[in-house]
Amino acid sequence: VITQIENEVNAELRKVHDVDIIELELPRIKAEGKKRDKIFETIHNIFNAEIVDNKLFIKVEVHKKVVYSLDQQLPTWWNQIDYRPDVGGWNPKPALNQRVFPIINPCDLLYDNSGDCDNAINKVARVQPHCPTTEFVIVVVPATETPLPANSNPGTGSVAATPKTARPSRAPYLGHLSAGNIITAIQWYKIKWNRHLVLGCGANIVFNDILEVYT
Repeated sequence: VITQIENEVNAELRKVHDVDIIELELPRIKAEGKKRDKIFETIHNIFNAEIVDNKLFIKVEVHKKVVYSLDQQLPTWWNQIDYRPDVGGWNPKPALNQRVFPIINPCDLLYDNSGDCDNAINKVARVQPHCPTTEFVIVVVPATETPLPANSNPGTGSVAATPKTARPSRAPYLGHLSAGNIITAIQWYKIKWNRHLVLGCGANIVFNDILEVYT
């Protein structure tokens, strides 16, 4: 069931690129009673999905934009939303148990809360020695519903972002840890319009993709 939902979600993402919520028919589940409830709980936890009658409603937003961008830049990679709420780009494709129960994903999206950000940094620090060829990105977005200022120069081409000397105090901002580096080497970037982060794998994270969700 999990694999079927995963495949259907990613098929929808590749067909439609301007939706914030994906609606799917809930696959047929033969289990009953507590086993059925456990499956529903697992689906909710993995996909952050709401189950209404026989339908699944899965919210995507920034995740969708990032994974679609990675698809265009790294077509031979396995680029997926990992629903926790993270995005991963992998080469080669990870095994099913790694996809369903990941220790960590390369790109972690979280809200502007010092505790959340500290937890993300600690999580990367713990697993980085076990993933020496993986680069990690932490994206911190505003925790309020107040829209961000719109792009004042929408026709301007994107340029590579310049790292800050310290972690920004206000969202949106981004942290990038290059492959092979320890956590103290993380570089911080203020997410501004018409900027992008150049990753070591050859792809870019386009800041406009993130900002467009919050304006």
